[in-house]
Amino acid sequence: MPLLTVKTADWALQTIPRMGGQPVSVLRSARWPGAMAAAVMKEDKFVNMYIGFGHESLDAPFAPMAPPAIETEPDELPEQTDPTLAEENAEIMEKAKAELAAKVAEAEAAKEEEYS
Repeated sequence: MPLLTVKTADWALQTIPRMGGQPVSVLRSARWPGAMAAAVMKEDKFVNMYIGFGHESLDAPFAPMAPPAIETEPDELPEQTDPTLAEENAEIMEKAKAELAAKVAEAEAAKEEEYS
């Protein structure tokens, strides 16, 4: 049985007798569960320790935040017809012919400059 028990809002102090020795005073934090300090009176022995999760004690019980609202489905996208293989190839051929014509024109211009 503790000799002395004192409680405040943030700390609880207990003095516990030891058989044949000096009593031990234990100080427990109510704000940071797991934080303690103990001292043996008249022997210059003391210890401070913390064994906890690093979270301050809450006045109310823990309640996680509500998840965000569920989003609605997007509107249907209009369907598009796929071009046929011939149409795709025709576009590619037109681009390739235009690039080739530009290179030929460049080469001819360079040749004319070379001869002049």
